[in-house]
Amino acid sequence: MNDLNLPRTIEWIGGLDGCVRMIDQTRLPGELVFLECHDIDTMWEAIRNLRVRGAPAIGVAAAMGAVLGVRGFSGDDRTVFLQRPDEVCLYLETARPTAVNLAWALGRMRGTAGAALGGVAGSMGALWQLALRIRDEDEAV
Repeated sequence: MNDLNLPRTIEWIGGLDGCVRMIDQTRLPGELVFLECHDIDTMWEAIRNLRVRGAPAIGVAAAMGAVLGVRGFSGDDRTVFLQRPDEVCLYLETARPTAVNLAWALGRMRGTAGAALGGVAGSMGALWQLALRIRDEDEAV
């Protein structure tokens, strides 16, 4: 929540195993409806069908969607894992190919996955933290 006690446009609920909750912008102004995204396909659909609007919010949604897409990876082979963020980001880019903030956020996510320390768990944690940081940066602006 912010100083006006308005709900966030988009937020992460819970820990790494949580979900993304966003205002479904297609329902405004008549209704305030929240959409929960538990997987990458739901996030892709939300971005594609304008459920999330505004360049900064689209970037936040993309970053959080990348986390949804990689968190199900099982195994501890970091080399194999590092292919997953690229696949996930390429998929999310197809939701709205001309959205500059979407590409910008996904570029940051790709860079973080490769640079993170601590194996697969460290990379996943770093991606999640970056998604939250992108949200916080957007909110601060």
